[in-house]
Amino acid sequence: IFNLLLFQIQKRLLLLLLTGILGIWNVSSTEAEGAELKPVPSIKYAGVLPVYWQGEINPGLAREKSAIEGNFTKIVRDSKRFTFVDDSIVADNWSNVEGRKKLKDEYELDAFLNLNVTEQGDIAIFTVRLLGPALENFVSETDRLPLAWLAAVSDDDLMAKLRDLTYRVLNRYPIDVFVTSLQGRYLTFSAGKDQNVLEGDMLEFADFSIKSQHPVDATWLEFQQKPLGKAKIIESKSQSSIGLITSLTSENAIKVGSGARVENIASRRNFRNKPAAEEVFVAVANNSPLVTAPGQPPKSPAPVPGPPPAPAAQAGALKAEAEAIEV
Repeated sequence: IFNLLLFQIQKRLLLLLLTGILGIWNVSSTEAEGAELKPVPSIKYAGVLPVYWQGEINPGLAREKSAIEGNFTKIVRDSKRFTFVDDSIVADNWSNVEGRKKLKDEYELDAFLNLNVTEQGDIAIFTVRLLGPALENFVSETDRLPLAWLAAVSDDDLMAKLRDLTYRVLNRYPIDVFVTSLQGRYLTFSAGKDQNVLEGDMLEFADFSIKSQHPVDATWLEFQQKPLGKAKIIESKSQSSIGLITSLTSENAIKVGSGARVENIASRRNFRNKPAAEEVFVAVANNSPLVTAPGQPPKSPAPVPGPPPAPAAQAGALKAEAEAIEV
């Protein structure tokens, strides 16, 4: 009877706890719906934080430590999603309030990117975060990788996994390019050829707002998008471009800070299906002029001519032919 009573009390407490959590979620959602939504901040300058290794590291994972640290920074920079502040400047200033203020005021830093690695049992948890200038959460993504897989995986496969994780975070940030200046119908943008914003491209601009956030860590979950208009790229440089407004949803709808998505930016292109590889033609046999390709039936090789006859043999053949003619 005592055990049954204890079970009923635990069950009721659990039910009350779940009800309370759902109530908090519903209140947060209702308040968000009723309040004015917070706009998604524009990010032009970002810093890469040193990789954070939480707790003890498995010997197998420790062997990959230097490669992971070096490649994470390279992967982030190769995305060319933002303009990156020098790593040494970031490393010297990010860990205290005064330093972060310096990064924001003097280097105009808008965000940080961070990789956190934690071991839990027989898995390693890789978490990549896009953080605000005060280290507040913007967006994050996590992969749980078995230690056995990490011990056997090739460097290329591990880096591909880390690249996919990092680019998933970058792709969750909805703004690829934004307006930095405006003069009449002409706009200057925060991205250019390095981000695959090319002359002739048509960009659709919108105001992006944060529709919902995680109730625990406040990471962004959903966005609201309000269309503003379109602009055509008429000149593209390395890190900037110029566009001409072609349509607006309302007068003066596009303004400084208005953002757009770029489908050909590296982080988004990373997840597209790769085109089928071109057929590679190879000789069906050594010294054969015939070739074949994967999926095609092999062709019979042409007969390879033998060596020319020796001079003595040639003389004998000519003599025999002459005797035949005389007869």
